[in-house]
Amino acid sequence: MTLILPGFSIINKIEAESIKIALESNGEQVLLHEWRHWSNESIEWNADQEIEILKSKLNTTLPISIVAKSIGTAVAAELVQFLNVQNIVLLGIPVNDIDIGKHSIYQNFKGKNITVIQNNDDSHGTVEQVQSLLKGVDYKLIGKPSSTHNYPYVQDVINALALK
Repeated sequence: MTLILPGFSIINKIEAESIKIALESNGEQVLLHEWRHWSNESIEWNADQEIEILKSKLNTTLPISIVAKSIGTAVAAELVQFLNVQNIVLLGIPVNDIDIGKHSIYQNFKGKNITVIQNNDDSHGTVEQVQSLLKGVDYKLIGKPSSTHNYPYVQDVINALALK
C-alpha cells in the first residue's frame, strides 16, 4: 500500500495522479489523499485535521509506503509516528514555506527508509536547505537540475520505492 500526500494546491493533483497511475500499473494499491480544501475552498488548511482523517482511513499496523510532495512532506513527518512505514519518498520539501519552529518535525524521519528528490534550485527550498533541515536523518538525496517546484519524476519515485 502506498499513500500519496500531494502539494497544497489542486494543481498538484495532476502530478499526484500520474504517480498513482504508474504505481497501480506496477500492482501497487494506492491511496491518493485529496486535501479537504480542494473540494471546498472555504475550508482552511489544517494539518492536524488532515492527519486525523488519514489515521481513520489507514490501517496503522499494515506496512505502508508514503510519497509526499511539498506540504505533504510536513504531513508525512507528523504521520510517520502512527504508521508502520516501509519507504518514504519526499518530493520538493518546502523549507521556505514551513515555519522555522516546525522544522524539527522532519526529525521524525530518523530511522526510516527515506529518499528525497529535490530540484537543486527550487524556490521553496534548495538542495542545500534540505540538507540542513534533514541534518541527523539518514536519507538518499536525488538532486535535479531545475529551479521549479514541479516534480514529474515518476520513474524516480518507482525506483525509490523499489517497484521496478
